[in-house]
Amino acid sequence: MKRLLTVIYSLFLLHLSLYCHLDAASNVSAFQLTNGLRVILAPSNRMDAVCVLLYHVHGVRDDPPELQGASYLFQNLVLRNTENLDSFERLIYIKRSGGIGNRLVNYDFSTFSITVPASEVSKALWLESERIGSLRLTTPNINDEKNKLYNRQKRSNTNLNLRALRWVNDKVFQGTVYQLPVYGKLEEIRSFDAQKIKRLYNKFRNLSTAVLVVSGRFSEEQIRSAISKHFSSLVSPAKTAVKRFEAIAPRSEYIYKNWVVDSRGESFVMFGFRAPPKLSHDHLYFNFLRYYLLDERIFWLNKVLNKDHKLGVKIVSHYTNNFEVNSLVIKISTRNRVNLERAKYFVKKLLTSLSKGRPGTISSSNIKAVKTLLEIEFMKKMVSLEERAVFLAENYYLSGTLKADQHYLDRIRSMNSYSIYRVARKYCDKKNRVNLNVYPK
Repeated sequence: MKRLLTVIYSLFLLHLSLYCHLDAASNVSAFQLTNGLRVILAPSNRMDAVCVLLYHVHGVRDDPPELQGASYLFQNLVLRNTENLDSFERLIYIKRSGGIGNRLVNYDFSTFSITVPASEVSKALWLESERIGSLRLTTPNINDEKNKLYNRQKRSNTNLNLRALRWVNDKVFQGTVYQLPVYGKLEEIRSFDAQKIKRLYNKFRNLSTAVLVVSGRFSEEQIRSAISKHFSSLVSPAKTAVKRFEAIAPRSEYIYKNWVVDSRGESFVMFGFRAPPKLSHDHLYFNFLRYYLLDERIFWLNKVLNKDHKLGVKIVSHYTNNFEVNSLVIKISTRNRVNLERAKYFVKKLLTSLSKGRPGTISSSNIKAVKTLLEIEFMKKMVSLEERAVFLAENYYLSGTLKADQHYLDRIRSMNSYSIYRVARKYCDKKNRVNLNVYPK
């Protein structure tokens, strides 16, 4: 453990020196255009590149009931025709500029980003303004994307692991806005009305629920001029009140299920937990528990199951990224049924110990190591122009602050065992657990 702490501490000092050296002089600022679009400028000299990111506080949870999941289609619909671009020409422009583009439509929010060399920032801003201002949605394009999504998700239903994960998440999120898959109900995708999807586009054009972040190397004077040129003339369809989000409590009923499947594969168990939302202070302390149990540099579950008890099981996990409630699913698999049952016993024993908040369950050296890892991972995110932009936009929308990075680091450094065990008692309790056992015939 001392050797691990030494390595982790050395990495921490490296990331800290990078972060302080490269961003000490950065001055994050914000302003708002007359059309309602909020803008964050986050200069950084760490590389000769710029990320232009539009963060929309609109996701599939905001879709009308008859179109639940239709916003998910816009991940690919935005690559289609605009007033000045043919289908997929946006991707060609980005590639020719030496850049990369990313897009994500989630439950609570959507992000569209372009990272390019600093000299191409005006082109990236133009491409984003085209997406908002002049996307041409045709019925054939919409039907094409609906069919692609339907076929892709239908094929995934043959994957036992995905089916099991969806079942567990369905139970973890039971009674919440996150219970349905992000794409909605499979049987309804192809019946989405094309005209209603065209009107849904206005949700992405609503600039009062969007934040534009420019992160990287740029001249503030020039970037303000370019933003004004490409975005000031855009008209927002409607201005809406700021959405409020509320934390959802842990589950209060244990769920247990066995599946016997026609398969020659591995037996496995999934442990699902309702986890704290991003807007809750508990989120950080639950992250501590997640790193402690599952991060490969600590991996306490692996130590208990494979190093101490030689069970030879595989351990993987899935974690969500929602505002009001999240899901952590831990999957343990092996072809040796006896070892799987032993693994389940030791996992339940560890979870019981955590849920009772017994002092010493997590050693003081492990607490120090995990806190350091949390800092390192956060530093790494802040070195990524895109991830930094998402972090700034999200916290600016939720809390109105531009200094969320320092606040987050302060919270990690002030973390103590009392807070960790408090959250463990709350979220590792058996009543907050969904268990699915999958056994081949």
